[in-house]
Amino acid sequence: MKSQFVILIFSMLLTIAYGQDTSVNVNTLIAPELSILPVIDGDLSDAAWADVPEVKVNGSGDDPAPTAAGDLDVTMKVAWDDETNALYFAFTVIDDVFINTAGRGSSVSGDGWRNERMELIINGLNTGNASHGEDSEFHTQYTFDLPNTIDDAPIGLADVPVSAQFISAPVLEAIDGGLTPPAFPFDLDDAYVESAAMIRVTDANASEWLEAPVEWTWEIKLVVFDEQFSNSVVGLDVNDAAHIANGFKAFFEDPIQVVHDLEANQVIGISPQQNDADAFGTPPDRQHQVNTTNRAGNWNSSAELTGLILGPKTTDVADWPIR
Repeated sequence: MKSQFVILIFSMLLTIAYGQDTSVNVNTLIAPELSILPVIDGDLSDAAWADVPEVKVNGSGDDPAPTAAGDLDVTMKVAWDDETNALYFAFTVIDDVFINTAGRGSSVSGDGWRNERMELIINGLNTGNASHGEDSEFHTQYTFDLPNTIDDAPIGLADVPVSAQFISAPVLEAIDGGLTPPAFPFDLDDAYVESAAMIRVTDANASEWLEAPVEWTWEIKLVVFDEQFSNSVVGLDVNDAAHIANGFKAFFEDPIQVVHDLEANQVIGISPQQNDADAFGTPPDRQHQVNTTNRAGNWNSSAELTGLILGPKTTDVADWPIR
């Protein structure tokens, strides 16, 4: 009976939601509305996540999908909240070789996509377009990096004791694409983007983070905007201490940036992408990328997205997969 109820509700939501143009969606996923809000600390045992369905992120992107279990296993939970007007994401990542020597804060390279970066492409209007510029009504790409494994603290993991228990790890947040400079370093205002991570080694004999088998989490709260971010704030200096201290709040609150009002039955275009490097190099390079769409893409080329349908508050969602 429960299965029939789930199918009926899913069909009703698709009928309502598909009043929008969903031609850009290669698949769909229902996100329940949260009854209680999670604390964004990387700990996914929070009761808020208990009744949110978990799906595998196993489509291949720019690089081939992993070929064996444990090479790169990623699961995702996604939900939304009307009061905070935000999407909430919870990812668990299992990786047999942790190579995180490039990326935000690294002295080696700024190309975090070559390593273990999480990329979240969000298209509030679900209007994917393969060719667009800074003023396109398309999407924003948010990037999330763990501290790299070679630099000194407080930026790197190099001086952080290796642990077989989950420990908190800082997350370096940025917006990529359509900006000059191309990304804000490293921490965005929590009212708009809030994230946390926890990490542990899965081999008790591991003596350092570099090349260790690991498991980690991403926990993310994200306010959606209708248009791709552009560098619209006149005179906004991304290196200015005041802007850095307040997480570039003026940028988010510039009138040209239109906050999307989340409502039940809307379709939000998303493409979460987890990157993976398996071999150390200078710079290292990505071997795998997994996502929900089975399509390659980044901030300026993702024409096909997962349609995230904003569903109701309910606990009867455990059987709702990506369809």
